[in-house]
Amino acid sequence: MLFTTPLVALLAIAGSTFASPLGEVPEADVRHLEARVSPTNMVKITSTTDYCMIVPKNKHTDIGDSEHPGGMTTYCSKPTDPSQGKFASNFWKKVTLKNGTGKKGGKYIQLTGCINVPTNDRLNANDGGGQYDSNGGAGGKGNPSGSKCTGYASY
Repeated sequence: MLFTTPLVALLAIAGSTFASPLGEVPEADVRHLEARVSPTNMVKITSTTDYCMIVPKNKHTDIGDSEHPGGMTTYCSKPTDPSQGKFASNFWKKVTLKNGTGKKGGKYIQLTGCINVPTNDRLNANDGGGQYDSNGGAGGKGNPSGSKCTGYASY
């Protein structure tokens, strides 16, 4: 027991020495930190073959009818979490990707094309429409609430 206490003290000193910064560290700018988003509450566009979108959580549900808490989920072409659904490789009949800088200087990215509705059981071919977005919904917190688009301020 006599040797344990000095060894623990020595390890604590050594640990704090190795953990110390080598130079001055600038203060963190926390204005740009974002909370982690649930894998079932995210949108992502990387390419025409790597994307995630919000869809109705239940099978064969119109988008407008799914716009309530718990009524939506995320499907991806390449899911990164087991809770995400997977789009079929032929989900798009034709798709193009466009990205750039908008009139106000913000960056944007979009997929445009024709969806092959029968490849995804969450969608209805005769759906009259609805809209998922990160700025709508109750209190402007998104629809679904708290949803985010990876790398972008809104979708």
